[in-house]
Amino acid sequence: GKKIRLPDAPDPLPSSIRDLARPYRAFWQPCWSSPDTTRIAIENILEILAAEPDRVSINMDVNDMGGYCECQQCLRAINGKRNISNYADYSELYWKWVNDVATAVCAKYPGIIFRAIAYCGVLAAPSFKLHPNVLPRLCIELPTLLDEDVGPKKLALIQEWSQKASSLDLYDYMHGINFFLIPRIYFRSHSKLVANMVQKYNLNAAYYESDGETAFQGPQQQLLVRILWNPNLDVEKFLHDWYVDAVGEKAAPWLAKYFDFWEAYWTGQDIRKTSWYASVGNVYMALGEIPTHTYALKRSDMKRLRGWMEKVVELAEAPGQKARAQEMMELFVFSEDACQALFSEIFQPDASLTNVDDAVELLQAVPQALAAAKRVVNSPYAALCEQSIKRILPAAISSIGKIIPYLADPRIQNELTKLLTLPDLPMELGAQIRIWQGAKPENLIVNGSMEAESPLPRMLWNSTPGVRDSTYASDGKYAYKVNNTCLEFRHPVTPGKSYLFMCDLFIPTGSGEGR
Repeated sequence: GKKIRLPDAPDPLPSSIRDLARPYRAFWQPCWSSPDTTRIAIENILEILAAEPDRVSINMDVNDMGGYCECQQCLRAINGKRNISNYADYSELYWKWVNDVATAVCAKYPGIIFRAIAYCGVLAAPSFKLHPNVLPRLCIELPTLLDEDVGPKKLALIQEWSQKASSLDLYDYMHGINFFLIPRIYFRSHSKLVANMVQKYNLNAAYYESDGETAFQGPQQQLLVRILWNPNLDVEKFLHDWYVDAVGEKAAPWLAKYFDFWEAYWTGQDIRKTSWYASVGNVYMALGEIPTHTYALKRSDMKRLRGWMEKVVELAEAPGQKARAQEMMELFVFSEDACQALFSEIFQPDASLTNVDDAVELLQAVPQALAAAKRVVNSPYAALCEQSIKRILPAAISSIGKIIPYLADPRIQNELTKLLTLPDLPMELGAQIRIWQGAKPENLIVNGSMEAESPLPRMLWNSTPGVRDSTYASDGKYAYKVNNTCLEFRHPVTPGKSYLFMCDLFIPTGSGEGR
């Protein structure tokens, strides 16, 4: 309901351009209905090109995190339309704005390329053809094209874009160790997809949002770059040559088995049963979704993988190959420890426990899981995935709650009693176990179950107020219904005393990104 006015640049300017740019990079867009934004953009770009005669491109990307204009003219133009990712569809407005700017600037500078991402609210192709110098970068995560339901819709989107633009760019989310705890491999499937886009849909560029610090994903990034240059590349020969170059002729078959396992894992059926995979309809799939992306593992999978990697280390030949083999073994150990910490081989892909025997096995595995979590946190690779590492121990502890349906079984109670004797048992797990064994915690938060009209929790950054609602409730008759937000509950605390915060959170329809 209000126009956003960006802050004036500080005086004096900060030494870091990043600090200066930060407030301008997210949560707002210009009004694309306004002729003034077209005029000002053209003026600014002409000024830039006059000062930088060697420049070859101009970036017209939308900002991240929404903030699209909601003036009456813009709202009438979008008319409630939504795109395939369920965002309000601003494509007609935005791409006309890009087109108008490009047409005016290219009248004076005919060689300039205008790069712009087709992302979130501007993902759909417009109804008109774009200026030939406009290069749309389609934000489409390649694994989503393999899905039976989402894939055809995304392929139709790509085909439609190829009819509106003379050339296409791809923005893929090829994340590895920075968000995922096991190697995320799509050698063959992605090669086919990228080759098809090059040959059929005018794909002439690609950007892979990824981390390239380690061999965690083997030659995946190099392979897909090669496919861009040569869509007819012999993928099997490329992989064989890479394995031989990396670790030597004798060790190469074992390394191939290792990466083939992970490709089968990520393209198989069991991964589709995980809650991580529920995000397949999003612009990009959930970044890691600790720990559910590891739940398609089966018992003894990691043991089998360890055997293959030990052969790689044993059979590697030249000094450089031995060093690479050792590095890849250490990366495997990182994954092995992470999966042990998360009980990955015990849970079913849908995060369930099959029966009480599984629940007993999980509790018996807790001491080893806690030790493995410590090793992961202290791993030299932890710095590459700080967000995942911060969540690994809380995720492991919270997942133990899956044993709750089996609490009446005496074997479960016996294992819980044993765990309470562990000297390094995390405090929050110890508190949960005591509650599972009958302790009655006192709710210290005033009106903690929302039965009275006040006080209610304070909302920190969402302008849409929450409401008491009786549709769902945990204990009592009410709950607090909110959209995406941050809530603050206040209670005076005593220094040196520990408190346990617990809440029941209900998401009626999971988005795949909902946590």
